[in-house]
Amino acid sequence: MLQKEDIVVDVACNLLKGLTAQRRDCRGTIVNELLEESKQPCLVLNVDPSFKEVNEIFGFLSPKQLTTLDNKALKEKATTLANLYQDDLDKEELYVEIESFKYSVKAATI
Repeated sequence: MLQKEDIVVDVACNLLKGLTAQRRDCRGTIVNELLEESKQPCLVLNVDPSFKEVNEIFGFLSPKQLTTLDNKALKEKATTLANLYQDDLDKEELYVEIESFKYSVKAATI
């Protein structure tokens, strides 16, 4: 339907909004199911199912934290991440990309 040449812009926008909402719902459901499934073997093996160190490094990139952190805190976390991967990441470039991503995430949740 979105590929029709004569589709009206507002109809296309509504279809895209619907697809975005559906994708968000499916993603949330699938992620939650996978998290629950993955916890079971950890509990059987008496292993902590959370990855605290990974969360400390990358957790600020989650939509919830990304949209609630102020730019100063975001820059500090981006700098910390860039320092861990100095050969791969440029501090300033990473911060600019993450800040841009932050506003994309905010726009997508509206």
